[in-house]
Amino acid sequence: MPVENVLLFLQKVNDDEQLQQKISNLGADSWENMLIGLTRLGAEEGLPFSADDFVRFQQELFASFNPNGELNDEQLELVAGGTIPREILHGYALISQAATRAGFAPSFG
Repeated sequence: MPVENVLLFLQKVNDDEQLQQKISNLGADSWENMLIGLTRLGAEEGLPFSADDFVRFQQELFASFNPNGELNDEQLELVAGGTIPREILHGYALISQAATRAGFAPSFG
């Protein structure tokens, strides 16, 4: 259930501008500290998950990326077929952008 909560949280991030603003204002100085803030926000939204759950989601999402950064056929099918909804990918992208603006990049495991 916690990884499902990560997915639901990311979808909520996509849909909720106030939550996006909270993420932008986390004030984290590292990816690890941002994860702590994200887990706190998830719990506040009624979607508790751990930092490890979020990292597991990342690892599963990016596990089969080709070295050149392109999606392989399986990943294209997952995204195109709706297994990983665009809202979830967009929610994750918003979090990644907030991390980049804060001066660090997400760690991929």
